Amino acid sequence: MSELFTIHRGDCLDILRTVPDSSVDSVVTDPPYGLSDHKPADVVACLTAWLAGEEYRPNKKGFMGRAWDSWVPGPEVWREVFRVLKPGGHVVAFAGSRTHDLMSMALRLAGDSAGWRGARPFRRLRIHRQGCRP
Repeated sequence: MSELFTIHRGDCLDILRTVPDSSVDSVVTDPPYGLSDHKPADVVACLTAWLAGEEYRPNKKGFMGRAWDSWVPGPEVWREVFRVLKPGGHVVAFAGSRTHDLMSMALRLAGDSAGWRGARPFRRLRIHRQGCRP
């Protein structure tokens, strides 16, 4: 039986740099949402770095105090993703509702010509049972 898929675990840039060009059909990822406190000055500093072709590494803590979740992945990550995708390949990337704009900008700056499509926020699931209040 042939191998249908491969799951890689590790730092995405380290792994992506080992993957040959145009060799991946689809990338499905739930990257860091960047849930730190985003001040307007932080966003300006981020976009300034990204537009200059530099990585942006804030000195912040994200979800549950984790540094790895302090900001969304920058264009340097998405350039590698687009490099390994086969022509016509797809990327499914989840993003937080507070930071999807930054994620979209990172994708755009990395060369995503199709744009961010299908952005749909999750809604709370409400289950009603007879005799119970939501």
